[in-house]
Amino acid sequence: MNPQSKSSKNYLSRQLLTGFGISLATVGLTTLGLNYFLIQSKLEQELQQRAQSITQGVGFSTEGLIELGNTSIIKRIVQNYATLPSVVEVAIVSPNGQTLARSGAELQNLPYASIHPELAQVLEQAAQTGAETSLRTTVDGKPALVEILPFSSTLFGTRDRRGMTIAILDVEEMQLQAGQTFSASTLTLIVGMSVILALMAVMIQRSILQPLQRLNQAVTESQSTDYFVMPSGLSDNEIQFLAQTIQDAVTARVQAYQQIEQEIAQRKQIEAALQLAALAAEAANHAKSEFLANMNHELRTPLNGILGYAQILQHDPATTSKQHKGLEVIHQCGSHLLTLINDILDLSKLEAQKMDLYPQDFHLANFLTTTVEMCRIKAEQKGVAFHYQPDRNLPTAIHADDKRLRQVLLNLLSNAVKFTDFGSVTFTVEKVENRQQENTGFTRLHFQVEDTGIGIAPEKLASIFLPFEQAGKRDRNSEGTGLGLAIGQQIVQVMGSTIQVKSIPNQGSTFWFEVDVAAAADWLNQSETAHQKIIGYQGERRKILVIDDRRENRAVLRGMLQPLGFKLAEADDGHTGLDTALQMRPDLIITDVMMSGMNGLEMTRRLRHLPDFAQTPIIASAASLSQVDVQDAIDAGCNGFFPKPIDFTGLLSELQRHLELQWIYQLAPQTVESSVTASQTADWIVPPATELKALYRAAQDGFMADIQQEADRLKQLDRQYVPFANKMLELSQRFDDEAILNLLQPYL
Repeated sequence: MNPQSKSSKNYLSRQLLTGFGISLATVGLTTLGLNYFLIQSKLEQELQQRAQSITQGVGFSTEGLIELGNTSIIKRIVQNYATLPSVVEVAIVSPNGQTLARSGAELQNLPYASIHPELAQVLEQAAQTGAETSLRTTVDGKPALVEILPFSSTLFGTRDRRGMTIAILDVEEMQLQAGQTFSASTLTLIVGMSVILALMAVMIQRSILQPLQRLNQAVTESQSTDYFVMPSGLSDNEIQFLAQTIQDAVTARVQAYQQIEQEIAQRKQIEAALQLAALAAEAANHAKSEFLANMNHELRTPLNGILGYAQILQHDPATTSKQHKGLEVIHQCGSHLLTLINDILDLSKLEAQKMDLYPQDFHLANFLTTTVEMCRIKAEQKGVAFHYQPDRNLPTAIHADDKRLRQVLLNLLSNAVKFTDFGSVTFTVEKVENRQQENTGFTRLHFQVEDTGIGIAPEKLASIFLPFEQAGKRDRNSEGTGLGLAIGQQIVQVMGSTIQVKSIPNQGSTFWFEVDVAAAADWLNQSETAHQKIIGYQGERRKILVIDDRRENRAVLRGMLQPLGFKLAEADDGHTGLDTALQMRPDLIITDVMMSGMNGLEMTRRLRHLPDFAQTPIIASAASLSQVDVQDAIDAGCNGFFPKPIDFTGLLSELQRHLELQWIYQLAPQTVESSVTASQTADWIVPPATELKALYRAAQDGFMADIQQEADRLKQLDRQYVPFANKMLELSQRFDDEAILNLLQPYL
């Protein structure tokens, strides 16, 4: 046994004995204190009783003698009582304070107060009140107990004062006696405590320490063998129970070790399998990323041609009004397709639950009308009634991400049409009254799509917003990817809201959400120039170099910019672009990023090393929107980043910013052109004046959304009013309120 183990055992013994000794000493000291208090109280009580007995005895024995005036016998009685233990003095005092008898001294008719001045006040009070008095005081410099017992009031023939019997007892003797008694008790208690402590030490050693030592030895030996043998000779008490518990714990530990070894072996197998799966997933992810990058480029290139030429034709003076409407539908559908491609290809957004918003000012009524028209055609093809119900109080223009909002609405509307075979689809847009937002510049809009379709089963409602989840039948699901609602929910959540749904199978579904949008009160003033057609620019002709390996992309830029007076040169790769730039010295370069041979970024780096091209504006136009590509382009030396498909208006803004251009706008048509003559309205059937008042008020206030709502109402009121209502819609979309007023005035 090592010294440390032996020291631990001795320490336990000392600790137990010390603890018990302290407890025993605490009890003993408490007992001694209580015993001393009791002895003191008892002796003081005895001294008090002795003093009272003396005064009563003296008073009773001398009452008759005082009446007879026998002073010698009175003196003898007083002397006899003074011989009792602890008595210092016995005296009899008359009512006027004279000493009639006093032990230990010759009888002298002196005032007793002059003998003991410290008792003067007490004697005077007892003589007047006739009350028995007992007090602890100091007489002749020693602690004493003074007992005063007044005589009856008739003994001395006075009514106001009384005579007194006085006994003075020595307190020091009583205290000495108490100390002797306490010392004897203390000695007895100490001897008893020592005997008890010794007996307890023997009992602790035999009953606790020795069994614990055997148990400790058994536990120490079991640590190396993982096998515990319970020591013999243990009493049937807590120590034996502890030994049994240790034995059970050792057994459980051995079993746990065996189980852990098995789990470790299994975990190693699982980790090896996971490593193989991780390598396979990494390879698959790399292949997916490469595939998505290729698909991103391949899909954006044809969309660039579609959207680019739609914008070119829209700006062509030869394009008719009917063609403009068709081109607008093509552009809207292409933009929506582009948004869907962005979300499907950029799966990281869906996996990271993150979407970015790019808000801008736009006209709300036109936005909703074009969105509705994209879905109304398909509903009419199925024979499903499509009802659009905008609120009369909707704001004219708002500041929000129109592409993302349109994506959500188109998904909800197209789903409603797809899953409705009979009945109707109702699209409602309302302004939610909210007093808390009155002074914040925000408006809460409530969008709701209600259908009478097949509905959704209750068990499917919780999963319809998950990616790749589809709640309908298989033949209907073949039309979608299962991402629409998941992406739409993420967009609405980024906007600070949530898409809600309620549905009853075979009766229909209702989807709705509310978003807070910022008002664009001065949008009409800001958009006057934006809606004017740009036909050229002032100053000398600017040279622009377009570098792209796809001919259709170069053709789109040429079709956009040549009609405005720009001189364009083309190159199909970085090497050719570098040579062409050195020859023509362009004012601005638009380059693709990914090209065979030398890419656009490498070409940009080389140009930036040439002094003549240090300040030449270079715009990177890539088929990607990732922040990594943008940063790479900026690091290479590009002044801007403009993604494909090319947006004509955005491209012109970039050119104006880099080349400091002043645009030349097409002059607005004369009022006579926008007004309606009587000959034009000859074939129209105009509604009664009562039906036109709301239109006239809306035109006076400039509320184009209200005009469009009233025009739709007139079309539903009577089919004869359709040509007239269509003209109202046409003029409202051109914001020509003056023409509307001129048209309505003759009929009011």
